[in-house]
Formats: sequence, C-alpha cells, structure tokens
Amino acid sequence: MGVKKIRHHLMMRKEHAEKLINGTKKATIRVGRYVALNKNVLIHSGGRPVAVAEIEDIEVKRVSELTDEDARQDGFKNRKELLEELGRIYGRIDGDTLVSVIRIKNVRVLKDAVYDPYSGYKPEQIARIALRYIPELFSSDETFILENIAKYGSIRTVALKLFNDPLKRGRIRRVLRKAYSKLIDQGLLKRNSRENESLYFV
Repeated sequence: MGVKKIRHHLMMRKEHAEKLINGTKKATIRVGRYVALNKNVLIHSGGRPVAVAEIEDIEVKRVSELTDEDARQDGFKNRKELLEELGRIYGRIDGDTLVSVIRIKNVRVLKDAVYDPYSGYKPEQIARIALRYIPELFSSDETFILENIAKYGSIRTVALKLFNDPLKRGRIRRVLRKAYSKLIDQGLLKRNSRENESLYFV
C-alpha cells in the first residue's frame, strides 16, 4: 500500500466531524500510511466544508499497537470500539495492518463562510470548458472523470458513481484542480488582484 497524501482536505462522516468540532475528538485514525503536505486543512462533511484545522502530527503504527488512549483521541470509548469502526469502514484488518493517527488541533468552525476554490464557478462548468477547449491535455482516465463531473456536477456523486465510495473525492478534486490550473495557463482563466480566479473569454 502506497503513501496517502493529505493536501488541503480531510473528509469525515457527520458524526465524526461533530465530535471534532465539539472537542471530544482530537484525532482521526485511518488505515494506511498518511503524510501531510499542508499543515492547514479543510474538514469536509456532508458534501461541504464545515471547519478549518491544523494537523499537529501523524503517527504511523500497526493496529496491534493502538491503545485505549488512541481510541479516546479519536472520539471512541476504548480500543475495541475503535477497531469495530475501522472494520466497518475498511473491511478486514488484522494486527499487522498499518494505520495513521492523524492528530488535529485549532479547529475553527465555518459558519457563514463559504469555501469557494473556483471563484463562484461550479465544478461542472470547469469540466465542460476544459473538455471543450483543452481536451488534449488530459489522459483518458482524467477525461472520463471530467465527463462525469460535467454530467453530474457533484464531486461526491462522481466519487460514488466511479468508485462506490464518497471518501474518494480526493482523486476527483485532483483532476478538477488540474483542469482549473491548465485553464489559467491557457488564458481561459484570469487571476485577479485578490488572487481569486474568474472565468473570462476573449
């Protein structure tokens, strides 16, 4: 299993995000070896960002090394309860399975703020413009993902349709960010003085 990279987003189920926000959860334990490329992340739940936070550190260990304290940091009563949840999410795990304890601090709730990485333009708009004007810049897999974004609009829906897992939205977002960046490079997007991007056509 390769290293999984945390860039700008962390996905959580609603009940876990609520625990993080109310302070009863200080970490999230994920199967696999994770590294953080950025200290600051957006916490996503229910298809939208609900908080911003900082990744304090990531400790990689085996399931057999997990403790009751690890479980409590993740919002569970004990190790047994934690392992039951990991098994429910990931399927069969054993004592040698690698997990990452991702410790989180400085959680700040997003109330009225709206996270908008595309200056008001919807994912399907970005996908359609990229497919129309610069299709040669994408692999067949990326093109297929963009076609589905253009069709369904919702990144979560596309993750469900293609991977049967809404938590795999990261792959969808990476393709969308590539399309967005390439559109800027090709002059179909313009960066304004506030460092936000907006679409324009010459």
